[in-house]
Amino acid sequence: MNDISKCSEDEVFWFGLFDDLPEGVLHPLLIDDFEDEAETKRKLKLQAGNIYKPVDGLTQLHRALRQKREPSIKQLIDAYQEDFEKVGSYLEKQFGWDLADRVWLFKTILVASSEDECRTAKSLEIKNISCEQLREAVFVLLQHPVNGEEVAILHPNDSTRLSVIQLITRLIPNGFLSWICQETNGRRETIMETAASQGLNHVIVRLHELGAPIAIPEHNPLLSACRSSKKDTIELLLNRYFDSFDCSLRDGDNCNAVIMAMSMNDPKMFDLCLEKLIAYRQQYYHETESQAFNELIRFENDESTASSAFTLCRNRVKGRVEHAIQKYGIDLSYQWKEVTFLVCMLSRKIATEFCYEGIRRDPQLLRMIRHTEFLAGTEQSFADVGFDVSYSTVRGSKGETLLHLAVERDNRELFTKLIEAGCDPDTLDNEGNHPIHFVKSEAMLDLIIERHPEGHKLVKLSNQDGFTVLHKLCALRMEDEPLISMLKKVIDLGADVHQLTNEGESAVFFLGSLAALEMFRKLNVQLDTTNKDGETALMRHLRQGTTWMTRELLPLLHQLPKFEEHAHKYLKAMLSCTRDFFECFYQVALEQNPEVTKLMFDLLFKHSREEASRVFSKVCGTAHNYAVGKFLEFDYDLDYNYQDDYQYTPIVGLLSYMEEPNRHIVEQLLQKGVNLHLRNQWGRDALQVLVNGFRSAKWYGHDVGTVQLLVDHGAAVNATDEEGNTALHLAFKDGEAELIEVLVQNGADLSVKNKEGKVPLRMASEVIQKIFYFLA
Repeated sequence: MNDISKCSEDEVFWFGLFDDLPEGVLHPLLIDDFEDEAETKRKLKLQAGNIYKPVDGLTQLHRALRQKREPSIKQLIDAYQEDFEKVGSYLEKQFGWDLADRVWLFKTILVASSEDECRTAKSLEIKNISCEQLREAVFVLLQHPVNGEEVAILHPNDSTRLSVIQLITRLIPNGFLSWICQETNGRRETIMETAASQGLNHVIVRLHELGAPIAIPEHNPLLSACRSSKKDTIELLLNRYFDSFDCSLRDGDNCNAVIMAMSMNDPKMFDLCLEKLIAYRQQYYHETESQAFNELIRFENDESTASSAFTLCRNRVKGRVEHAIQKYGIDLSYQWKEVTFLVCMLSRKIATEFCYEGIRRDPQLLRMIRHTEFLAGTEQSFADVGFDVSYSTVRGSKGETLLHLAVERDNRELFTKLIEAGCDPDTLDNEGNHPIHFVKSEAMLDLIIERHPEGHKLVKLSNQDGFTVLHKLCALRMEDEPLISMLKKVIDLGADVHQLTNEGESAVFFLGSLAALEMFRKLNVQLDTTNKDGETALMRHLRQGTTWMTRELLPLLHQLPKFEEHAHKYLKAMLSCTRDFFECFYQVALEQNPEVTKLMFDLLFKHSREEASRVFSKVCGTAHNYAVGKFLEFDYDLDYNYQDDYQYTPIVGLLSYMEEPNRHIVEQLLQKGVNLHLRNQWGRDALQVLVNGFRSAKWYGHDVGTVQLLVDHGAAVNATDEEGNTALHLAFKDGEAELIEVLVQNGADLSVKNKEGKVPLRMASEVIQKIFYFLA
C-alpha cells in the first residue's frame, strides 16, 4: 500500500493501527522470527505509505499535530529523524562528509516513493563531485533501497539535466523530507507553526533539538500561538527561544505578533509581545525603543491598502495601545497608500490628546487630512396633521408638497386631512408631477378622483417629461392583480395606451409585469416603438436587467419589421452581462429559440464585421463559452486576431480568464490560424497569459498539453513581456514544475534576464530555487 491517499485512517500505521498496543511493541502478525528490528521497522513504514506526501494539503505530521495524537506525533518525528540520519550517514560513507556539518537538515529533500522512481533517481546519481557541489546538490530519499542504498545525490550535467528536471517534476508531488515543509492549503503553516498553534510546547522543544528552525521568512510560530491564544507557547517562544529566532518576523500578510495581539484584543498578550519584540529589535537591529515601536506598529498589506494596525484596535486593548503611544511616541506623519496614522487614530479616538498635542506642535500635520463635509438630512413624519393652513406651502427637495408625500406613502388619512386643511390639490412639484402621478393603490386613486372637482380628467395629465399616470403606474413593481386593476381603471377613465413620453417612449418601456404586457398586447400597443435615441423597449429592458420582460419580448419582436434593424444591439447587450447572469437569464431564451439566435448572430455580422469581431473578442475574454461556441459554429469570416482596447486578442482572452472548461474552444480557435505573437497591453502573448494563470487554468481542463499545443502552433517560448519576463520566468514564479519541464524541453532560455536582472530560476520560492539550482 504505497499511496497513503488510498488508505482509510485505521489502515495507516501512525493513525491508529497499533495504538492499542503498548508503546514500542510491534504487532505480532508482522514480526518474522528471522527478521531483525531494522527490517521490521522498514516493513511497518511501507505499511504506512509515504508519510511525506500531502493529502488534502496536509502531511501526516501536520494532521497528527492538528489532532494532537501524541503517539502518532512521536512516531512520525522519530521517522523524520531516522530518515535525516540516513541521509547524513550516506554522505559520511560515500563522500566522507563531516557529520558536524548537518547540511541535510537545511535542505528540502525529495522523496522517491515508487520502485521506479527510486531506480531512476539512483541511475542519475553522480558521486564524483566536490564538497561545494555536494552542498548545493539535490538530495533524494529512496523509500525502496537500490543496491542497499536509500539516498541518491543529484548534480546533473548537460547530458542529464533534462532527465533530472523530469524526475524532479515527478517527485515534487510526493512531498519533502524537511522540517520547514508547509501545508499546501489553508494557512500554509510549517510544522513548527502547527505545533505552536496547538500549544504543543514539548513538540517545539524536540523539533528544535533535532535541528528544526523556529521561524523562517513569512512563517513565525509566535503568530500562530498568538492567533490561537496559547499563552504558555507565547511565553516559551519569547523567553526560552528569545535568541534563537527573530520574534519580530512578519507573516505573508505583513503582520507581526504585536499587531496580531491587537487583533486578538488581548491586553496582556499585547504588553508581553510589545516588550519582547522591542527588546529584540534593540539588541539585534540596534534600534531605539521609539524606532522599534514605530516599526512594529506599521501594517502594510497590499491586499488591504486602507487598513492599519489601528483598524484592528478594539476596546480591551485600546488603553494599552494608548499607553505605548505615550511611552514610545509615534510618527503622526506616517502615510502609506490610503493610510495616514493621524487620521486613523483620530477617527477611532485612539490617543486623541497625543494627536492634538502633535498638531499643536506641528500644524502642518493637518494638511495631510482630506477635509470632507458631510450633509445630513432628516425626514419628518406626521401622525396627525393639526396644523395651520400655511403648512400647505411646505416643500421637499424636489418641490413636492405634503400631498405628494401622502400619496406616495399611500396614507389616505393624511391626504384627507391635508385636503380638509386647505392644501391645494393641483400643486405640482419641480418636475411637473401632480400628486396623482405618485399613486400606488386603487383606493388612493379613487380617493383623489373623488376629492378633486375634475378627478376623472387627472389621468390625462402629463408631467414636464411627458409621463402620464399610465406611464408612472407601469413603472411600479407590485403584485399583478392590483396593478392590472389600476391600469384598467385609468384606461377606462380615458388614459391613452399609445401615448408616448417626450422622449418617444411607450408604456412598454416601463413595464415590469408580464400580465400587464399581455394586457397591452391585447390593446394592440406597438412593441417595437423606438424612442428619440433609437432605443426600443426590448433594448431598455436589456439595459436595465429586467430579464423576465426580455425573455418574453424577444420571441414576440423577431417577426416585427424593426427587429433586423436592432437585433445586433440586442445580442451585444445580452453578451455585455457577466457569464453567470447571461447563463441564468438569457442563454435559456436563446436555446429555446434557435432560429432567433441564429438570426441575431447573422445580423450582428451583417451589420459590421468589425463589430462582430469586437464582440467575439469580448466574449472570449469574459468566459462566455456559449457565445464563443456559436460564433465558431456559424463560422463567420471574423478577424480572429482582433485586439480590444487592452490589446487582448480572442486567444489571449480565452487563456487569461476562465469560469468553465474551454480547452476545446482553444483548439478550435487555433485551427483559425490565429497569431500567437500578438500581445496585450502588458506585453504578454497567449503562452505567457496561460503560464501566468496556469494554477487556475488546471481547474478548467488545461494541462501542459495546452502549452505544448500553443508551442506547436508557433508560440514563441522566449518572448518577453513588458517586465522582461519569459514564460519560464512566470512558470518559476508560481513553482509549476511540470511547466518548467515542458518549456525547457521546447528550448526555453534559462539565462535570459528580466528588467530586474533576474534569470527565470530567481523568480521561484527559495525551496524551488534550491531544488532547481542547476538551472541558474
